[in-house]
Amino acid sequence: MRGCGQKTGLPRTPKGAGLLCIVSQAFDYACDREIMSWNFMRKVKINEDRCKEHEDKELGVWEDDEINTLQSCSMNCWNKCRKYRNSPALFILCGTGLRLGELLALKWSKVDLEHRTIKIGRTQTEYTDYDTNSQIYEESTSKNKTSCRTIVINDFTYKWLMEQKRRTEQAGIESEYVIPANSGRMVKESSVTSTFKAFCNYVGVEYKPSHTCRRSYVTNCLDKGMKLALVSKNVGHKNKSTTLNTYYKCKNDYENNLAIQNEIFKIYDFDFDGGQVETMFA
Repeated sequence: MRGCGQKTGLPRTPKGAGLLCIVSQAFDYACDREIMSWNFMRKVKINEDRCKEHEDKELGVWEDDEINTLQSCSMNCWNKCRKYRNSPALFILCGTGLRLGELLALKWSKVDLEHRTIKIGRTQTEYTDYDTNSQIYEESTSKNKTSCRTIVINDFTYKWLMEQKRRTEQAGIESEYVIPANSGRMVKESSVTSTFKAFCNYVGVEYKPSHTCRRSYVTNCLDKGMKLALVSKNVGHKNKSTTLNTYYKCKNDYENNLAIQNEIFKIYDFDFDGGQVETMFA
């Protein structure tokens, strides 16, 4: 597919993709086979809002209690019965804002534990090779220039990277990849997604797509006061508006919401008579 490396097949259609996406990818495939010279669908917008309807329903973030429950169960599942070896990937995604494909293509050679940095420049690409009628998984360059970046490793992420490394070694797997398959090669995105689903089901926490981790990273960073420009740079967005308008999601945090508003509206403090206050809230 042109623009995504020199592929010979049609990339799989993401869940919830609309007619525009399907037709455009078909035309890209035709261009690769020199059946067409140009994909004119690239500049056409068809029912853009309608195509996003299903996708919008799935948008959300991981709540704090969900992540805490998943962390505890991840440790128990591995230490007690060696289950869900790659479940730390979920927390690494939450702590870095990486795309799942970027994490799966990440090698330890790009992780500097001493200086606490990760260099991102590769991602996993999946497409169908229609010559062999098979799904192909391979590394490719990042989706755009801003996706090539260096991010810092915070304490939360560092601990789960080390935990992932420990599990890989305990499983007797030698691999250059941070999240390896049992064979040591790059694990398929579909395999990790299946692991996430099974893990969440086992724990009793509702499954959310891997991109939820990316939105959770953005939301947590912005809620804690990190500058929008820095958050946008960390996740590899070209436009800050994408980070804010598409990836930021308000958490369901009643107590924090109430505490913040009470602090804000202290500027209007008024010393009610004790009796009046009791009557007002009776």
